[in-house]
Amino acid sequence: MRYDDFLEKLIKARPSCKSCGTNGNPDILVGDLDDVINNWHKVCTERAKLDNGEWIDGFDDFMKEAGEQDTKAKGAALTLRIMADDTEWDFMKMGGYEFAGFEGEIPDILSGHMLDLKFTKGTPPNQMIRSVEMKNWASANSMSGNGQWNAYLISVQGNSGINNDFLYYFPDDIKDAMKQKFANDIKARVNANGGQEFFDSHLAFLSKSGISEYEDFIELSNSANFKNNSLFDFVR
Repeated sequence: MRYDDFLEKLIKARPSCKSCGTNGNPDILVGDLDDVINNWHKVCTERAKLDNGEWIDGFDDFMKEAGEQDTKAKGAALTLRIMADDTEWDFMKMGGYEFAGFEGEIPDILSGHMLDLKFTKGTPPNQMIRSVEMKNWASANSMSGNGQWNAYLISVQGNSGINNDFLYYFPDDIKDAMKQKFANDIKARVNANGGQEFFDSHLAFLSKSGISEYEDFIELSNSANFKNNSLFDFVR
């Protein structure tokens, strides 16, 4: 376990600390050092340990990357916080999914890092995958033209009718703005070609919120509160 490297890099990011009474970097985004340590302990003892006592796939690589630099330590701290939260853990497993390990096979074509999560349901060749991305961003960034966003949309359609799933976790203060970013991206695609291509290509994604008719999709995408539709519940 590479806990010492992770802790050293996290401290360099100057988090606040309840037990030692220090105020840290306001951009840390992951809370107090005390909370991070408690989250790490819960993940180690309740989430990432298999019944046979071994670590789940990718956990050692996760810790290794978390200790490479302070920015990655902050990203890892976000992952640990979400994993330790019982409500979010149940949400990620909702529908019969089980935790399968840290980043390895799911599309992460922008960063290729090990700080994200993978959940599975069933067995190959009919296995379904729920990909969970952790975005420790200080501000809302545009997803327009984003290869990863496109890859996830395609992955939902899956092969042979298998519908995969994905979730994006952002810091609390930018979640609403990110929903708007995703909504704007879909609106832009609709405005570019009338929306038929997006509707036909991503019906599995749209059907998750009950959209099955092209006319309903167009009406919804043009509504003022489009970002509040359950279609964007993947933003957590």
